[in-house]
Formats: sequence, structure tokens, C-alpha cells
Amino acid sequence: MQYSVPFTCLAKRRSNAAHGSYAADQHHTSNRDSEPLLHGARTQDASVGGATRLTLGADAGYMPTLLLVTASALSLGWWLPQLIRILRRGSAGVSPTTWAIATANVTLWGFWALLAGQPWVVTVEWVQAAGSLLVVLTIGLTRSALIAAGCVAVVVLVAQPWPVVASVAAVASVLAVRGPQLYSLRARPEQHQVSVLSWMMVGVANLLWCAWGASSGHPTMMIGAGVAALSSAVIALVGSRRGLPGPETASP
Repeated sequence: MQYSVPFTCLAKRRSNAAHGSYAADQHHTSNRDSEPLLHGARTQDASVGGATRLTLGADAGYMPTLLLVTASALSLGWWLPQLIRILRRGSAGVSPTTWAIATANVTLWGFWALLAGQPWVVTVEWVQAAGSLLVVLTIGLTRSALIAAGCVAVVVLVAQPWPVVASVAAVASVLAVRGPQLYSLRARPEQHQVSVLSWMMVGVANLLWCAWGASSGHPTMMIGAGVAALSSAVIALVGSRRGLPGPETASP
């Protein structure tokens, strides 16, 4: 999952917990759907000031739980096929900018999850962050990739005080991850080493996150994950049409 980092909600939650105000709690509840947050089955936990946690099992509903677990499993390992392909065949056509921005995105999301007390999300995001970092370091981190990742991270963070702007920034960050890779695929010669399997995995994962957002009543998650799924499918489609076997697999 590659999405926005809603830090501003944390201040609201802590304020509500500290003052114990019924009015503040009512305000938090009425504005929950307008915030770019990752909600579970709308289960309240008073120990964290009313923060909504991801809930597994019967309390969350079996279908949302199945979607959540499957999406998480695919998200955990989507970077691995690309790393293996680079180690075996080289990194021709693989965009370091894409993987640098992906690393920044999931790292920030993991920090939000840590502060919000969401251990499940912390695990998923930081495993992705470590994997994406391995990919970009294997390719070779360029100055332009580092600058692009920093700019996207700053935009996402600055946008957080305004929920609507933050949602737009979240979708923009999704496109920022995929745009450089798509450009690289179209600009490079026919032979490239972009892993179609990796992009298929992350596309399916985001499609499941989209379905989970819909089933859990979270339209912001649904839209962001839907855009990520569609753009990942485009990369997989273009890559599958343009790619040729690597030198070691070519016919004699």
C-alpha cells in the first residue's frame, strides 16, 4: 500500500483524550470520514483517545478481514521479484526515481501507523520500505531520484493540515511513484528488466485495498488505492508488451 501520511489526525486524537470532552469526541466522530485515515471496522479504543484500529476476525467481518490479510501479504513481497530480476539480469529500464519515491511514501506511512498505534500497518509498510530501499540501492540511487523523493515527501507532509488537500496529495504521490517507471519503459529500448510480476502483485494488492476501503466505509482509501491499482496495471501491461528475454535466456 502506497498512500498518504495523515499526521494531523494524531493531534486531534490526543487533544480529545487529554480533555475528555464529549463535544470534542463528537467533533472527531463527525469529521472522521473527511480525514485521509486508514480505518478498520470502526472499532473504538478509549486507550488511544478514540483512535480507530485495524480489526481482524469476526469483529471486523470475515470479508474485510480476508481482503486485509490478502492485500497485506501481496504488499509485503511485491518488491521481491524486481530485486531478484535486477540481481540476475541487471537494471536496464528500471527507474530509481520510482523506487526512491516508493521508499519515502511507505516509510512515512509506517511512521504514522507507529504513532497511531497500528502495529499491523507498521509491519506491512516498513517491510515494503526496506524492500524498496534494497531495490533502489541495487539499481544505484541518483541525485535526481533522491530530490524527487524528498519533494514528494515534503508535499505530502505539508498538505496534512487540510484533509481535502491531503487526499489530493495522496493520489498525486501514487502517480509520482509510477510516472517515472512508465516514462522509462516508453523511453528505453525494447529490452528492459522491469518485473511485470512485481507490478501485477502491487496492482492486485491495491485493488484489494480499494475493495477493503469500500467494505469498511472509507472512500479516501478506496480512491487512492483504486488509482494505484489502475496505474500499476498500466505499467504491467506496457512492460509485458515491450520486454524481451534477458541475454541468459535468449535462444541460441
